[in-house]
Amino acid sequence: MTNTRIYKGRDGWQAKTEIDLEGVTLTEGDKVKPAILTISTSKTSRGLETGCSVAFRDGMFMTHRLYEDFNARFAAKDTRCTEKAIREMHDAALAKLDTIKAAALAHYGVAVAA
Repeated sequence: MTNTRIYKGRDGWQAKTEIDLEGVTLTEGDKVKPAILTISTSKTSRGLETGCSVAFRDGMFMTHRLYEDFNARFAAKDTRCTEKAIREMHDAALAKLDTIKAAALAHYGVAVAA
């Protein structure tokens, strides 16, 4: 499942895409939590930034284990935070989704089919 939202948040325009990361789960006791790859674009103190991270869904909650789970800055750009700039930068990241997913899968030791 892929779900993209572009919206105006507290710090201005933001974009967020959530993608099921097939092949990666977290098992805690009898619970198996599926991995969700999140790609987000937003304003930072240095301009715009697109980051990627993996968290595990547990009902309505998401769990991200600091220093263990995948987390990477994908792109940064020193520009104003407009809807157009957010959309263009986020679309550029989504165009490289295969590369991002491969990096996330490699982080968890999952082989990527060629």
